[in-house]
Amino acid sequence: MSTVHIDIHQHVWPDVLVEELRRRSQPPRLEGWTLFTSGEPPFAVNPADHDVGQRAAQAARDGVGRVVIGLSSPLGIEYLVPEDAEPLLDAYHQGVTGLGAPFAGWAAACLTVIDAPGLAKQLDRGLVGLQLPATAVADEPGYRWCSPLLDVLAERDLPLFIHPGPAAGAAGPSWWAALVPYVQQLHAAWFAFRAYGRAAYPRLRVCFTALAGLGPLHGERMAARGGTGPLMIAALTLDDAAIKALIAHGAEADVPNVFQITPLMAAAGMSGSSRGGVGSAIAGGGGGHKQDDIQARAIATIDLLLQAGANINARVTDSHGHTAKLVAYVQGRDHEGQSALFAAAEAGWDKVVKHLLDRGAEPNVRDAAGKLALDYARNPPPAGPGAPARAGPEAAASRAATVALLEAQLPKSVVATDTALAK
Repeated sequence: MSTVHIDIHQHVWPDVLVEELRRRSQPPRLEGWTLFTSGEPPFAVNPADHDVGQRAAQAARDGVGRVVIGLSSPLGIEYLVPEDAEPLLDAYHQGVTGLGAPFAGWAAACLTVIDAPGLAKQLDRGLVGLQLPATAVADEPGYRWCSPLLDVLAERDLPLFIHPGPAAGAAGPSWWAALVPYVQQLHAAWFAFRAYGRAAYPRLRVCFTALAGLGPLHGERMAARGGTGPLMIAALTLDDAAIKALIAHGAEADVPNVFQITPLMAAAGMSGSSRGGVGSAIAGGGGGHKQDDIQARAIATIDLLLQAGANINARVTDSHGHTAKLVAYVQGRDHEGQSALFAAAEAGWDKVVKHLLDRGAEPNVRDAAGKLALDYARNPPPAGPGAPARAGPEAAASRAATVALLEAQLPKSVVATDTALAK
């Protein structure tokens, strides 16, 4: 069986797209073969670059059996209002699907008004997936805005291709846009995918052009600043659907982050920062969630991780070896020797503490500072900047119940000793 070589990133402007660009009086537009865009200097296009016959012959010489064409996203077509974008997008889709072998195409979509059914219609024509500008998925709001389009891909198990977008105000030498804004966009999009995209779409296949702006090479720097993987992000946000999908596809339940915190610890409220974990922030009153609501969610997430083999008594170990790197970057918390029970106790989550105890959590373990989970329930460390306040009658009642639960698990002599030390 012969191997077919595929090039997934080429640009050819079909004749119908060229005609539409020449009809326009505002960027993006073509005047002859000079391209005018909103952000970059006028560019003299080589007509041979868009000659289908020549490009097909070049592919044959290169031994490429399939060439996937994408819209030139730096033109900014996706960001036009629908009445301006649609004629250009229709011309692109019509032209690229009519090129014939060896060509295939990526779908493109208007981003000022999201049209998921419209994308589905284009994919029905045989386009291989969706290309998005990196600027569209460079942060969490971008992923929220584009989610209807990404849902279509996920439902069909089709890939996403991330390409540089428009380079607004790209003054400088002719190479500036390609080597500075394009790379910056891809770099941001890579880390946005790590932070927001993968947890929301654990099975989505994603490809970045230009080595994702070399974002993947900064893994060590990301780790040194407390970066986390998709399962950890899902645990921090108590995203059970993402956790189920990630575990089903081989995610390991007990892999710690750079702070040596496991997903189970994160679900119980532990964080490498003095700001507290995401779950802790919600429990503190953010997002309109009540204590009982967030504790129920945390318990559900904890059970999923336990079912996947997480160790309920796993402890933070060897975190001090990272101190030299971390101190400069993060106002951190020392959790050395602590387990998930410590996190829930410190948060004053009585229902989570009871659930962990019922599932076998050990209450008599001391951390590297010689403290019990009970000590943190009685006297939680001060919340750092940006962390939610631990106040209000509901929180106070929950904390009192947490203390009572932990005291009931320990010998009276230990409880009395720790009470005296606390005073």
